[in-house]
Amino acid sequence: MQSELIVGDSLNMLDTYADYPASEGWVLKTTFTPWLSTSAKIVLTAVAEGDNYRTQVAPATTAAWVPGDYSVHQTIEKSGQRITVATGKLKLLPDPAAVEPGYDDRSHLEKVIANIEAMLEGKTSKDVQEYSIAGRMLKHIPINELLTLRDKYKHQLAAENRSKSSSNGLGRKIYSRF
Repeated sequence: MQSELIVGDSLNMLDTYADYPASEGWVLKTTFTPWLSTSAKIVLTAVAEGDNYRTQVAPATTAAWVPGDYSVHQTIEKSGQRITVATGKLKLLPDPAAVEPGYDDRSHLEKVIANIEAMLEGKTSKDVQEYSIAGRMLKHIPINELLTLRDKYKHQLAAENRSKSSSNGLGRKIYSRF
Protein backbone atom coordinates (compact mmCIF):
# COMPACT_ATOMS: atom_id res chain seq x y z
CA MET A 1 0.00 0.00 0.00
CA GLN A 2 1.18 3.50 -0.72
CA SER A 3 2.12 5.81 2.15
CA GLU A 4 0.11 8.75 0.77
CA LEU A 5 -3.25 9.14 -0.94
CA ILE A 6 -4.91 12.30 -2.23
CA VAL A 7 -8.55 12.47 -1.20
CA GLY A 8 -10.67 12.26 -4.33
CA ASP A 9 -8.30 9.75 -5.96
CA SER A 10 -9.12 6.08 -6.54
CA LEU A 11 -7.73 3.49 -4.15
CA ASN A 12 -6.91 0.11 -5.67
CA MET A 13 -4.95 -2.48 -3.67
CA LEU A 14 -4.20 -6.13 -4.38
CA ASP A 15 -2.91 -8.04 -1.35
CA THR A 16 -1.66 -11.60 -1.11
CA TYR A 17 -1.28 -13.61 2.09
CA ALA A 18 -0.21 -17.11 1.11
CA ASP A 19 -1.09 -18.65 4.48
CA TYR A 20 -4.59 -17.14 4.36
CA PRO A 21 -5.90 -17.47 0.80
CA ALA A 22 -9.18 -15.71 0.07
CA SER A 23 -10.36 -18.87 -1.72
CA GLU A 24 -10.49 -20.62 1.69
CA GLY A 25 -12.95 -18.10 3.11
CA TRP A 26 -10.56 -15.66 4.78
CA VAL A 27 -11.63 -11.99 4.70
CA LEU A 28 -9.19 -9.08 4.62
CA LYS A 29 -10.13 -5.86 6.39
CA THR A 30 -8.09 -2.66 6.25
CA THR A 31 -8.73 -0.03 8.92
CA PHE A 32 -7.52 3.58 8.77
CA THR A 33 -7.57 5.16 12.24
CA PRO A 34 -7.01 8.95 12.35
CA TRP A 35 -4.34 10.44 14.61
CA LEU A 36 -5.25 13.43 16.74
CA SER A 37 -8.66 13.75 15.15
CA THR A 38 -12.25 12.99 15.95
CA SER A 39 -12.82 11.80 12.38
CA ALA A 40 -14.36 8.37 12.08
CA LYS A 41 -12.30 5.27 11.36
CA ILE A 42 -12.36 4.07 7.77
CA VAL A 43 -12.90 0.31 7.45
CA LEU A 44 -12.52 -1.35 4.05
CA THR A 45 -13.36 -4.97 3.29
CA ALA A 46 -11.54 -6.59 0.39
CA VAL A 47 -13.18 -8.77 -2.25
CA ALA A 48 -11.74 -12.20 -3.02
CA GLU A 49 -9.85 -12.38 -6.30
CA GLY A 50 -8.71 -15.99 -6.50
CA ASP A 51 -6.38 -16.45 -3.53
CA ASN A 52 -5.76 -12.69 -3.38
CA TYR A 53 -7.66 -9.75 -1.91
CA ARG A 54 -8.78 -6.73 -3.96
CA THR A 55 -9.69 -3.49 -2.16
CA GLN A 56 -11.13 -0.78 -4.39
CA VAL A 57 -12.57 2.59 -3.40
CA ALA A 58 -14.10 5.04 -5.85
CA PRO A 59 -12.96 8.68 -6.03
CA ALA A 60 -16.39 9.89 -4.89
CA THR A 61 -15.92 7.94 -1.65
CA THR A 62 -12.33 9.03 -0.92
CA ALA A 63 -13.34 12.65 -1.61
CA ALA A 64 -15.35 12.55 1.63
CA TRP A 65 -12.37 11.36 3.70
CA VAL A 66 -10.71 13.86 6.02
CA PRO A 67 -7.07 14.70 5.19
CA GLY A 68 -4.54 13.88 7.91
CA ASP A 69 -2.36 11.12 9.32
CA TYR A 70 -3.79 7.65 9.87
CA SER A 71 -2.61 4.37 11.34
CA VAL A 72 -3.26 1.42 9.04
CA HIS A 73 -4.10 -2.08 10.28
CA GLN A 74 -4.82 -5.06 8.06
CA THR A 75 -6.47 -8.10 9.58
CA ILE A 76 -7.50 -11.45 8.19
CA GLU A 77 -10.69 -12.94 9.63
CA LYS A 78 -12.46 -16.29 9.42
CA SER A 79 -14.75 -18.25 11.75
CA GLY A 80 -14.21 -15.98 14.75
CA GLN A 81 -10.43 -15.80 14.24
CA ARG A 82 -8.69 -12.51 13.63
CA ILE A 83 -5.02 -12.19 12.69
CA THR A 84 -3.17 -8.91 12.18
CA VAL A 85 -1.09 -9.29 9.02
CA ALA A 86 0.21 -5.75 8.46
CA THR A 87 0.41 -2.33 10.10
CA GLY A 88 1.63 1.01 8.85
CA LYS A 89 0.85 4.66 8.26
CA LEU A 90 -1.09 6.57 5.64
CA LYS A 91 -1.17 10.30 5.01
CA LEU A 92 -4.38 11.48 3.36
CA LEU A 93 -3.55 14.64 1.43
CA PRO A 94 -6.07 17.34 0.48
CA ASP A 95 -7.39 17.38 -3.06
CA PRO A 96 -5.35 20.07 -4.86
CA ALA A 97 -8.42 21.00 -6.90
CA ALA A 98 -10.36 21.75 -3.70
CA VAL A 99 -7.82 23.64 -1.57
CA GLU A 100 -8.01 27.39 -1.10
CA PRO A 101 -5.36 29.75 -2.51
CA GLY A 102 -2.48 30.13 -0.07
CA TYR A 103 -2.66 26.52 1.10
CA ASP A 104 0.77 25.49 2.40
CA ASP A 105 1.50 21.78 2.04
CA ARG A 106 5.04 21.94 3.39
CA SER A 107 5.83 19.70 6.36
CA HIS A 108 6.36 21.17 9.82
CA LEU A 109 10.12 20.76 9.46
CA GLU A 110 10.14 22.51 6.07
CA LYS A 111 8.21 25.46 7.57
CA VAL A 112 10.54 25.70 10.58
CA ILE A 113 13.64 25.67 8.35
CA ALA A 114 12.15 28.39 6.12
CA ASN A 115 11.35 30.55 9.17
CA ILE A 116 14.87 30.14 10.58
CA GLU A 117 16.40 31.01 7.20
CA ALA A 118 14.17 34.12 6.97
CA MET A 119 15.36 35.16 10.44
CA LEU A 120 18.98 34.64 9.36
CA GLU A 121 18.45 36.81 6.29
CA GLY A 122 16.97 39.56 8.48
CA LYS A 123 19.87 39.29 10.95
CA THR A 124 22.42 40.70 8.53
CA SER A 125 20.92 44.16 8.93
CA LYS A 126 20.47 44.05 12.72
CA ASP A 127 23.35 44.44 15.14
CA VAL A 128 21.32 44.69 18.35
CA GLN A 129 20.93 41.47 20.42
CA GLU A 130 18.32 42.92 22.79
CA TYR A 131 16.58 46.18 23.56
CA SER A 132 13.90 47.64 25.83
CA ILE A 133 11.15 50.14 25.00
CA ALA A 134 8.65 51.37 27.59
CA GLY A 135 9.43 48.50 29.94
CA ARG A 136 9.10 45.80 27.27
CA MET A 137 12.14 43.80 26.29
CA LEU A 138 12.89 42.04 23.02
CA LYS A 139 15.80 39.67 22.69
CA HIS A 140 17.08 38.37 19.37
CA ILE A 141 18.39 34.86 18.94
CA PRO A 142 22.13 34.94 18.22
CA ILE A 143 23.15 33.92 14.70
CA ASN A 144 25.21 30.94 15.89
CA GLU A 145 22.14 29.54 17.70
CA LEU A 146 19.98 30.00 14.60
CA LEU A 147 22.60 28.24 12.46
CA THR A 148 22.72 25.35 14.94
CA LEU A 149 18.91 25.07 14.96
CA ARG A 150 18.72 25.25 11.17
CA ASP A 151 21.31 22.49 10.77
CA LYS A 152 19.51 20.33 13.35
CA TYR A 153 16.16 20.68 11.55
CA LYS A 154 17.73 20.12 8.12
CA HIS A 155 19.25 16.89 9.45
CA GLN A 156 15.84 15.78 10.77
CA LEU A 157 14.19 16.65 7.45
CA ALA A 158 16.80 14.68 5.49
CA ALA A 159 16.24 11.66 7.77
CA GLU A 160 12.46 12.00 7.33
CA ASN A 161 12.82 12.17 3.54
CA ARG A 162 15.11 9.11 3.50
CA SER A 163 12.59 7.23 5.61
CA LYS A 164 9.75 8.15 3.24
CA SER A 165 11.68 7.06 0.17
CA SER A 166 12.65 3.68 1.65
CA SER A 167 9.21 2.83 3.04
CA ASN A 168 6.18 1.65 1.12
CA GLY A 169 3.69 2.76 3.77
CA LEU A 170 3.08 -0.51 5.51
CA GLY A 171 5.68 -2.15 7.66
CA ARG A 172 6.99 -5.56 6.90
CA LYS A 173 4.38 -8.29 6.64
CA ILE A 174 4.28 -10.80 9.45
CA TYR A 175 3.16 -14.28 8.60
CA SER A 176 2.08 -16.85 11.17
CA ARG A 177 0.91 -20.40 10.95
CA PHE A 178 -1.12 -22.38 13.48
